[in-house]
Order: sequence, then C-alpha cells, then structure tokens
Amino acid sequence: MTSRGKPALGTILLFEGGLILYFSVKISQALSLEERTGVTWVLTTGVFFIAVGLLLLTSETFHTWCEDKLLQVGNWLGVHSWQVLLLVTGRIFAILATNAAGFWIRMHDPYVAVISWLIGIASAICGG
Repeated sequence: MTSRGKPALGTILLFEGGLILYFSVKISQALSLEERTGVTWVLTTGVFFIAVGLLLLTSETFHTWCEDKLLQVGNWLGVHSWQVLLLVTGRIFAILATNAAGFWIRMHDPYVAVISWLIGIASAICGG
C-alpha cells in the first residue's frame, strides 16, 4: 500500500458519494412519491459511499481490508483498485440519469440527466 492509495480511494468515495446525494435529492424533488423508489436506493448508496469514504480515511485496518478486496477484483479485471470504484459508480450515475430523464415524453430534470450521464460515461471510461 502506498501513501497515495489511501487518500485516492477515500476521496473518490467521498466525492462521488456527495454527487450521488446531491443529484438524488434534486431528482426526488421532481418525482412523485410512487416514482421515488429507485432514487431512494441510489440516495442510500450515496450515504453508504460517504460513510465508507470517511472510514477509509480514518481507519488503517479498514482501508487495508478494502484495498485487498478491491485489488482482488481489480486483478481479475486487469485494472487498479480505484478503477473498480469508478466502474461501480458509473452504473449508479447511469441509474440516476435514467431516473432524471424519465420514461415518457417529459424529462424530470434535464440538467441532472445530462450531467449524470456524462459522469457515468466518464467513470466507465476511466474505470476500464
């Protein structure tokens, strides 16, 4: 483990968790109560990412354990540990973009839909 690895994983989770929270709250304001189920799960994921990011930055043993698990997956995929996180969060931003765009003629939040889609694509490209 390098000294650069610890801040990288925690920072990625904190930054993307914050974006997920912001976009989830923005989307849920435009959705009806019945349509909020998908956004609620994404919002919960954002809170989880922030909590794990804080734990990664504060706990050495937790960071070592997570780094080992991410390295196992990364070795299997042929990428670095931080790229595994980007591959996961790329899918979450795609879900956010779908919820913001809606399934019918009217977009719920075009700004969030486009930005989430671009972040999801960028995460997938950087992760792979």
